[in-house]
Amino acid sequence: MEEISFNFGNFSQNTPSANLTINISEDDVNWYTIDTLASTSSFEVYSIDITDTLLNTFGLSKTDGLYIRLSSNDSKRINIDDFSIVCLGESIFNVD
Repeated sequence: MEEISFNFGNFSQNTPSANLTINISEDDVNWYTIDTLASTSSFEVYSIDITDTLLNTFGLSKTDGLYIRLSSNDSKRINIDDFSIVCLGESIFNVD
């Protein structure tokens, strides 16, 4: 995995902000937070390079099989669209 990207936003909410947390794991048990984002009422683009420098912080490596999880502890709905994973060798997987 080289990069993940997606659009996110929260719509039809009374409050304009909801938190979205991006986590990574190699075993689907121990999860590490990469970033926490505040959403708005319009789509925003998010992209992050998955580097060894980032992963080494959590004892992980780009050669590991990795899980990505997007979650929110808020009761507000967050919309995710155009989620893409760029893998080694530049293969792109789009999740619809």
